[in-house]
Parts: sequence; structure tokens; C-alpha cells
Amino acid sequence: MEDFDVAETCYRAALQLDDSHDAVWYNLANLLMMVRRDIEGAEAAYRRAIARNPNCAMAHCNLGVLLEDEKADHTGAEHEYRMAIAIDPNYARAYSNLGVLLDSVHKDYSAAEAHYRRAIAIDPNHALGHYNLGILLEHVTEDFAAAEEAFRAALKINERDADAWYNLAHLQLHRLKDIDAAIASVRKTIALEPKDTSAPKLLKKALSRQRKCKAQQPVPEE
Repeated sequence: MEDFDVAETCYRAALQLDDSHDAVWYNLANLLMMVRRDIEGAEAAYRRAIARNPNCAMAHCNLGVLLEDEKADHTGAEHEYRMAIAIDPNYARAYSNLGVLLDSVHKDYSAAEAHYRRAIAIDPNHALGHYNLGILLEHVTEDFAAAEEAFRAALKINERDADAWYNLAHLQLHRLKDIDAAIASVRKTIALEPKDTSAPKLLKKALSRQRKCKAQQPVPEE
């Protein structure tokens, strides 16, 4: 049996003996969602965990992710994220997740930015918070220098984040007009995600601009 099969068997055996353990329901829910892709089973298990321990912030947060990503239940997801924050006001991931929902669904950009910044203040190593802030700063507030700083902060934490490299390259090429830097960044994306189709297109565009710039440079007189 695979390790996941063993784990699931153990969780279910434990719950047959005593189904009051919220941590076991929570762990089973994580396995069902992330490994089995059994969304209905995972939701039921998260709800069992919460019923047994209403103050489990992680269960609320993960249930929120499931509702948002798998069921497009944005109202339910927002409720769960806010519950997680109410239980644990220092839960950076819950702030970040709520920020994404406020950003992408409600278009409440000022509230989204505040939640991203709160996540980062709680946990400066929360790479996703820096990344999401960078996206908002580039595309909404158009604070390009701050967006670059946010992407670089995310990459300092996780230099193998292909999405952060790609978005940094996009920013450098289209906003900051730093063609050489954009080429270097997008090549990082390609090295990390060779099957990505967007990065080669961005590289092609950057190389084309680089050639045009060089062609327009005056030839030095001898």
C-alpha cells in the first residue's frame, strides 16, 4: 500500500473507534482534498472537524479554499476565511486568501491590498502574500516600482516560483521597459517550467524588442 493509503486507513480506523477527534477529521479532509481529489468527502470531513472543534482556524481556512476553488461558493468561502481570522487574528494565510477573494471577486482592491499587507506583516516570509500584492500593485494601482519590490520579495523567499518570475518579467518588459532584465527573468520561468506556453511567447517579444533597440542605436564613427 502507498503511504497515503496507509494514512487514510489509519484515519478511518481511528474514527471508527472514536469520531470525536477533530484533528483526525481535519487530516482526513486534507488527504481527501489534496490527494484523492474527493471534494465532497473532503468538505464533509472539514465540516465534521469544525463541528467537533469550532475554533480550528485551519479547518475553516481549508474549507474556504475548497468552497472557493472547487465550488465557486464565494460567499461560503468568505465566511470561512473570516471565521479563521476571528479565531486566529495572526493567521497570515487566511488574510492572504481573503485578500484574493476580495480582489478577484468583489473588486474591493483597497481591502484586498490591506489584507495582503496584513498577511505580510504577520509573516514576512509569506511568499504568496508578496506575490499577490505585486499583482495588485502592477495591474490595479499601477505602482510599478512597488510591484517589482513585491515580486522580488516573493522570489527571495522562493526562488523557484515560476509564476513570480513570469510576472516580474512581464512587469519589466511592459511597465519598466527594462528589456534585458525581462529576458533574464522570463528565462528563469522557462527553466523552471519548460512546458509553459506563455513564457516562450514573452521571451520572443522581449528578444524582438531588444533587436529593434539595437538596430536603432547609432553606429559609432570610426
